[in-house]
Amino acid sequence: MDAFEKLVLKYEKQGYKRENKKSLKYGVRYFFRLRKGLLGWDQGAYIYSPNANSSTESMREFLTDYEKYCDEDDGYPKKGLFFCYDCDEKLFKDLKLAMIRDKDLRNTIKLAVSTDKDKSKNRPSKAITPKENRGQRDIRRAFAQTQKNEILFQQDGKCAECHKKLDPRTVEFDHKEPWASGGRTVTINGRALCVGCHKIISHRHRLKQVDK
Repeated sequence: MDAFEKLVLKYEKQGYKRENKKSLKYGVRYFFRLRKGLLGWDQGAYIYSPNANSSTESMREFLTDYEKYCDEDDGYPKKGLFFCYDCDEKLFKDLKLAMIRDKDLRNTIKLAVSTDKDKSKNRPSKAITPKENRGQRDIRRAFAQTQKNEILFQQDGKCAECHKKLDPRTVEFDHKEPWASGGRTVTINGRALCVGCHKIISHRHRLKQVDK
C-alpha cells in the first residue's frame, strides 16, 4: 500500500464516505463526504494525486477542477488536498494565488508532499534538482513552450538579471546550471533573459570554462 492509498484509507477510517473517483488528464481525484449528524452531509473533501511527478499542468488541473467542485451549491464546507511525491511549493503557491481569486476558497487548499517512495509507480520521494543531476545531461536542450510560459509567469514577464520588462519577440531562455555542464531542462533550472543579459552571462560562462 503506497502513501496515497494510506491517505484514502485514513479518511475512510475517520468516517468519510468515498463518493466519487475520476481519472483526469494529469491525475486522479477522489470526493469524500462526512456525515456527523441528522442534518445530512456537512463536510466534503477533495483529494487529487498526479499520475506521475507533479507538474504545472497537474497543479492547474487540480486548482481548476477543485474550484468547479466548490461551485456546487450544496451547503456544506469543503477542503481540497493536492497530494504528491514531489512539488515546487513556491510554484504551487503562486498558481493558487493567481488562479483562485476567492481568499476563503484559497484557504481551504492544502499541499501534502509525501516522503514515501512508491517504486511501482516510479515516483521519487522528492523533486529532482539540477544540482543532484550534474553530469547527467538532458537529451533535450530547448525549453518547451509550456515551460517558457511558466518561467515568464514566475518572473512576472521581467528579465531575471536586469528586471526590465521583456519583449516577447526577443526574449531568450537560459539554463541557470548550464546545459553543457549537466544542467537539466526543467522549469526550476530555467530563466528568461533579455538579449543583452544573455550575452553577458554566456560570456562569463565561457571565461569560467577557459579558467578551468
